[in-house]
Amino acid sequence: MKSLAFFGVFNPVPGGMSDYCDDLVAELGRHYEVTCYVGEGAHPERVGRHARVVPDAAFRGREDRVLHQVGNSMELGFLLPHLRRHGGMVTLHDACQHDVTYPYFKTRKVRFLIEAFRSLDAGARAVLFSEPGANPFAWYQRIVGHYKGHPDKRRLFTFSRFILRHADRLVVHSRFLAAYARNLHRSLPITILHHGIHPVEAPDRTEARERLRRRFAVPLGPRTAVFLSFGTIQEHKRITGVLEAFRDFVKDRPDAVYVIVGPKDQGYDVDGVVQALGLEGKVAVLDAYLPMEDVNVCIAAADLCFNLRYPSLGSSSGALYKIFAVGRPAVVTAGESMDEFPHGFSLPVPPPHEGEREALVALMRRFEADRTLSDRCGAEARRFAERECSWIRIAEQYHALLEGRPEARAAEAAAAALGPVASPK
Repeated sequence: MKSLAFFGVFNPVPGGMSDYCDDLVAELGRHYEVTCYVGEGAHPERVGRHARVVPDAAFRGREDRVLHQVGNSMELGFLLPHLRRHGGMVTLHDACQHDVTYPYFKTRKVRFLIEAFRSLDAGARAVLFSEPGANPFAWYQRIVGHYKGHPDKRRLFTFSRFILRHADRLVVHSRFLAAYARNLHRSLPITILHHGIHPVEAPDRTEARERLRRRFAVPLGPRTAVFLSFGTIQEHKRITGVLEAFRDFVKDRPDAVYVIVGPKDQGYDVDGVVQALGLEGKVAVLDAYLPMEDVNVCIAAADLCFNLRYPSLGSSSGALYKIFAVGRPAVVTAGESMDEFPHGFSLPVPPPHEGEREALVALMRRFEADRTLSDRCGAEARRFAERECSWIRIAEQYHALLEGRPEARAAEAAAAALGPVASPK
């Protein structure tokens, strides 16, 4: 059996990236002897059952294949020197690499300046290098200051080109991100793979609603409309937009409930927004990393789920795939990285200021008026997840790519043949 060096971040580090790496390694163990390389101080809990776990300082590039999982997290900064030195296949999880590059550039100031010129687009350079002043040191300090604290730093300093230049081939989860990467590196082989998901044995909606009422004290009656968002509670996920639409909806259906499941982001005061909109008692914020069994119950209880993104950084959503696996439809932002699923169960709405609120209210009313619609759409979503997104299938596709099998080359050719798609904003 061939060997694979796997660079990633693993549980107990919270977040979707850790879940992704844990699950992928478990399935890749069918094809490779996997060694997981982790940053200093990391102590993975689950992945050690499926692979060797060693500090990244021990990496010598001796494995047959190398796979890097790159997302916008400082926890992954340790892998960049190894990617630069040894290359390998990269799974790019979003279009912004500001945070993952920060630990690397923090100690490599000259490299930071070089990459600021090489990796940033003309618009970003215009902002960063205007009014440099006469003192070169002050000029440098100004750029570093923007990198650390500019309100739009994650768009000015994406540094994606820096990552792509050192990759041998690329995996992404959407046509949206494939187009972005092609614009930065025309010759890099790119393949689009779905996010993986495990099969879910979810309770039916009636049972799930009763468990939601008892387990989390959510006030539910027999005809209560239940809406849900799942994932880290962040501003760009348009929770505020859904809350504003929900306020309009409950004028006619005051018994409706909106359940928000996930840990709160410090930069977004969801409780303050709920209070400002006068929705206390109608919104349940379950602020925690719940066990997936409890999350699945919450999803199964919902008539409709919301998984919006705006503005987009090109990321895909593990939460969205979990919603589909449970068998529930979800509302997404039109034209963004998650608007690439069949519209029978993935329901697009316009971005903010283009009719988002009106479209959200209309969908709430539609699914409340026809209580069988959620189950019909959800069954289609579940079939899609089981057919296209099982971890066994995804690991087989990774194996084909890593070994350069004909079907992998065909998948790369198909991605290269895609028409133009709008790049992340």
